[in-house]
Amino acid sequence: MRLPSVTPLEENRLCRNRDEFDRLVKEALARGKGAFLKIFGKAGGRPYYATILIDDEKVLAVETVDVSSGASLVGSGALDVVNKMVAEGPLVVDVYPLSDVDVKMSIVDNIDVYNNTPKMPLSRLHSSPRSEDTVGGPTGVQALSKPPEVVGHKTSVEKPRRRFEVKIKAPVELDPYLRGMAKRINSLAKASGIELSGLEIEAKEVRYALGSGSAVHATVKLYTGGKVTGNIKNDFESAIYREAGELSKDLGKRVVISRVLFS
Repeated sequence: MRLPSVTPLEENRLCRNRDEFDRLVKEALARGKGAFLKIFGKAGGRPYYATILIDDEKVLAVETVDVSSGASLVGSGALDVVNKMVAEGPLVVDVYPLSDVDVKMSIVDNIDVYNNTPKMPLSRLHSSPRSEDTVGGPTGVQALSKPPEVVGHKTSVEKPRRRFEVKIKAPVELDPYLRGMAKRINSLAKASGIELSGLEIEAKEVRYALGSGSAVHATVKLYTGGKVTGNIKNDFESAIYREAGELSKDLGKRVVISRVLFS
């Protein structure tokens, strides 16, 4: 998920238990109309990275990434993982208070995760899941599909859509940020009428000589089946460079796209 350009209340705050985490959330909400949380911790012994957008009443968007496998989850199931992380502790938390405008901008910037997260009261962030707590929207990552239409004695079943695959080859601390960029690139592709079957980002941090700083250098490979050419290809490539600029703000260091490859 993409974070707006706001000043953090706390970065790398260690929360050893649920009470400390709850106090941190309440402190953030006391300073604004909502908050954005980045959480590192473990659930079931596995390391996870979670991002959560809340206002002063509801959980608006939540996503977790399994650091080991790279698998991501959004919605109610992701919040269950967060609650396990909080219960097992300890956690390392970055928290950003948000104004009402910041909350709205965060919804727009993370619309896919927002649409796939049922709007749950904040009590769900502090307790085990209860289905009756759902305010509205789907009950999990997505709403249950309708049963297949029966025509005569045959059943009409919709063909499953091809799954979009993301591969990240980068240091573990960069993985969540690059995975978020990959999702935004896929959304840009869809808006341009391009269907990607996969996307691969290979990145590493490069330190420059003579103490002139460092940057993240990345190669982006897009699997399009060779269908993207001409001006569409050029415009899409330019959009990827703009995404790198936005990611530079999130990371606090420069992100350089070394190459964009179409396959």
